[in-house]
Amino acid sequence: MASQLLDLQTAEHRARAEEGPPYLDLPLAQFFPSVPEVLEYETRWVEIHNGESLPRVMALLFYPHLGLFHVMPDDAKVPLRVAVYSRSSATTPIPPWELHVGAVIDILGRSVTLAKATHATVTWLDGQARRLYKKKVALEVKLNKYLSVPKTWNVVGAPAKRMEGSTQGSTVYGGVVNLHNLATCVMNIETELSKYM
Repeated sequence: MASQLLDLQTAEHRARAEEGPPYLDLPLAQFFPSVPEVLEYETRWVEIHNGESLPRVMALLFYPHLGLFHVMPDDAKVPLRVAVYSRSSATTPIPPWELHVGAVIDILGRSVTLAKATHATVTWLDGQARRLYKKKVALEVKLNKYLSVPKTWNVVGAPAKRMEGSTQGSTVYGGVVNLHNLATCVMNIETELSKYM
């Protein structure tokens, strides 16, 4: 029975993978040419049972190319497979650039905050943030030739602002930079710059 279930799961995963990542046709996909096979996060919360606080932990493994999460609450025997949709669109599966440490997602009927991520996930998130930030700065320099570019911290957020003072390419940000906002900022600057080129 278990091997049949595994075969069905593999066949389902293969079919999903052949369709391609569910986020490929989104405008920001152009900024993320390589995405890891899996992004791993953890979330925590406290439940109240009979007047007592019970701390809970849930592991979340996101498979971007399938658009699926494997969710493992601390009291579960097997992981649950669930699709999670973007908060901005109830019909669009959540893309990987919306998942950062501190992001709030709705999963299993609960709003949860991604509290921490594995080293591999943080490495990918921080690498993407550095790459996009460098691109943003270079585009702002070009655009400043034509018009004054305002500070965009209200768009990209405070964690990205910390990147300004960083002179090292290996600085760790802990995966907290909102890649969605940073990529949107880059896309908007590119659009504005295209008017002058």
